[in-house]
Amino acid sequence: MALSGHIGVTFDFNDTASSPGLETIKKVRLAKDSAFTAGQVAVLSGTADNSQLNIDLQDLTYRNAAGDLVSFSTVYRIAFQCDPGATLRFTGNSERLNSNNNNIALTCCIPGDDQLKISTTAGTSSYILAVYGE
Repeated sequence: MALSGHIGVTFDFNDTASSPGLETIKKVRLAKDSAFTAGQVAVLSGTADNSQLNIDLQDLTYRNAAGDLVSFSTVYRIAFQCDPGATLRFTGNSERLNSNNNNIALTCCIPGDDQLKISTTAGTSSYILAVYGE
């Protein structure tokens, strides 16, 4: 089995101002593209409501392309997408990712252990959690 993946993030804005005979542009750009050729990935999806949903990344039932259960010794990246909105909390509840209106929140690593908690910002929300690691 082989894995190939790509995570790209671009924050790109043009700030313009015009006056007679003059136009100024300031470009604001942050970009990072990363390619991955080893490791494993898992995708979790479902719905969450006002009660807290607990996810243990060591207790996954997600299977890879070869049909094997995925388990992680180290998690490197987590992408979180939710609609209409939810918060993903990590150990100790101090670190979190927020996703609203299907915007994707991305973290480079998971602090602490593999216990995640999802709580909605209002009502019931659908979520997708993509996890990359070894």
